[in-house]
Amino acid sequence: MKQKLFLGALLFSFVLCSCNDDDIASSSKISNTPSIQLVQVSGDSVIPIVSSKTRTNDSEQSNYAIKFATQGDYENFITKMTALKSNERINYIDSIGLTSMQKILTDADKELDKIGNEATSEGYFRTKYQQYKNKYKSLFIFNTFDPSDLSPYMKDCGNDVNPCIVGTNHLIVIGNTIKKINFQNRMTENDSILFATPYNTSVPKSLTRSTEDNTVNENGVIYKQDGIKHIVSFYFYEANAIRMHLGAQKHMWYGWKRTSRDFFVKVGGIIDFHYAVNPDKDEGFTSTPLYMYVYENVSTYEAVIGYSDYSSASGTAQLWTEQSAEKDESGNYCADVQRGKQYPLCLPEKAINIRINLSHQ
Repeated sequence: MKQKLFLGALLFSFVLCSCNDDDIASSSKISNTPSIQLVQVSGDSVIPIVSSKTRTNDSEQSNYAIKFATQGDYENFITKMTALKSNERINYIDSIGLTSMQKILTDADKELDKIGNEATSEGYFRTKYQQYKNKYKSLFIFNTFDPSDLSPYMKDCGNDVNPCIVGTNHLIVIGNTIKKINFQNRMTENDSILFATPYNTSVPKSLTRSTEDNTVNENGVIYKQDGIKHIVSFYFYEANAIRMHLGAQKHMWYGWKRTSRDFFVKVGGIIDFHYAVNPDKDEGFTSTPLYMYVYENVSTYEAVIGYSDYSSASGTAQLWTEQSAEKDESGNYCADVQRGKQYPLCLPEKAINIRINLSHQ
């Protein structure tokens, strides 16, 4: 496996924090605590599960739920889970004994890869894909905006943590009260912005220049190269904040499915804009544009990159991908040092250019 450029202090990555707290046990162990327990819900009854043997009974998974001693324990747990990467959330809940909705979606994504890889013809793939879609259509939602999108998506439940802590029954227990998390029959906001919104599509003009000179990509772009779609979008959020969304899809037979890729984004030229020092942590803001936002192995991502002093913002953004960033003979990213920090080397002439032009309606 090629070694990727390591960024000092893990710049712009999620951080696993508070993992030694009593409420967040090691994800390699199954361990109940007095405030967090795996239980079985049967009607109005809540039955504690105390043996690891019982917890591995997959036939009962549809009745399993996480129980929190108090509302405060639930809220504290959600706060701590928010600080974890998606795979860390999945692994921890899996270690307790619950197969979460997020884990089922992750496994479904791998299953679709397997179907695509094993298919020997488009007809065979279509038959297997329809069976796949029938299997998951009650759990997840498919993209009605773009029929070429083959991936299943999590239904919107208001945040990205709840899918990691509930099973197929969507239940949690707080104290002695059984509560159902409401999953709406629609895509999440982030998935909708990325995969159900029209953007200009750019393709490489040559190996040395990414896009046609006259291409105008305003506030977002889909960049296609070598069977991969890279999607980047900017929009105004609360309090004049700009939120950036990143996503990727790969071509599969007659359609597209989610995949993980590397993104390198440079934003600048916005007047009276306060750039987030680290979009994933509360490390303050700076009036000086940071050289680059680096996100590796991303399938979907969203973060506030800063806020404007005004209700409108105009500037520029440049996008590079793992195809357009510079690499050495071994396939590793070449290093570029800017303002004392190390980044992948990305040449301006290979960038996808995006014009940021945002205002509150």
